[in-house]
Amino acid sequence: MTIDHQFKHQTDIYFPKWPINVLLIGTFNPSPRNEYNKVNYYYGRPKNFTLQLISQILQDEINPKSSDFFKKIISYKIGCIDMIDSINFDLNVVDIESLTGKGYSDSAIFKKEITRNYNTKIITEIIERNKDLTLFSTWGKGSCIKGRCLAEWELALKPIKELKPIIPLVSPSPAARVPSGSSKFDFTLENWNQILPSIYFSDFSN
Repeated sequence: MTIDHQFKHQTDIYFPKWPINVLLIGTFNPSPRNEYNKVNYYYGRPKNFTLQLISQILQDEINPKSSDFFKKIISYKIGCIDMIDSINFDLNVVDIESLTGKGYSDSAIFKKEITRNYNTKIITEIIERNKDLTLFSTWGKGSCIKGRCLAEWELALKPIKELKPIIPLVSPSPAARVPSGSSKFDFTLENWNQILPSIYFSDFSN
């Protein structure tokens, strides 16, 4: 069975066609089997802090449910994409609910029973069109990617890193660990404020 990225067939948003200064690269957002997992744009689930963090950094609400959302991200020259385009697996071996159910983690897709297809070519083309682009990853330490999966992952990243370095951010996922006693949001915001200052974003105007 094949599961495509949720936005694969929405070419207007699957990858940014507008000029960008910042590209946030995630892992995968599978086409959902229920309404709960449907989102308007990358990082659109309420529990994911990405857009809240960017709103704090910019001191401007970046809300995917607002009518001016795309106007704002285009004006700020922000783009998003995921490394994985689609996955293939045997339904007799892999529990599809772990991939498209109410919730899932990256660990569910980085298993030897699953074949991952990557967006490496699209990302290198985005870099070539945006010479001043800075790349940021949102998968944190990627501790769930191990063994053969890790070798495959690094191979997919290699052509991208040959063009531009990928700067890692603390993962905005609620599943990511933070030091004991720390607020997940505050800890992540402090990291993002240090690494992703507002200087990277173009000024929003009208």
